Amino acid sequence: MRPAPARAGDGIDAIDTPALVIDRDAMQRNIALMAGYAHEHGLRLRPHAKTHKSAHIAELQKMSMPQLIEEVAKQGGSEVLVVVGGVIPAQDYDFLKKAGVAAIYGPGTNIPAAAAEILSILRQRNQKRAA
Repeated sequence: MRPAPARAGDGIDAIDTPALVIDRDAMQRNIALMAGYAHEHGLRLRPHAKTHKSAHIAELQKMSMPQLIEEVAKQGGSEVLVVVGGVIPAQDYDFLKKAGVAAIYGPGTNIPAAAAEILSILRQRNQKRAA
């Protein structure tokens, strides 16, 4: 029988191995630092995490999207088009769209069609700004 999963605050001995252990505060600090550095240096940042298959981390990523989009806008990136992709449950689409995500692409996305859609979104944004 496997031991119960370790919980935040448990000692290192409580962690059954192998285990993914993440310092959430450090992870969030690093995300903010990367976004700030990219903005300061005129770089494009494509934050993503392909190294996990953790529903909990995926939920943290989803929940941080409104804050990330707000922070990008505060730093002068209000015209940045935010697009997300991956295995994203359909029930999360409305949350992400309300947060400011322009498009969502799942596994098996037709890349040329997605590119055409993104170009269309960009053209519409440019037309609204020009009007």
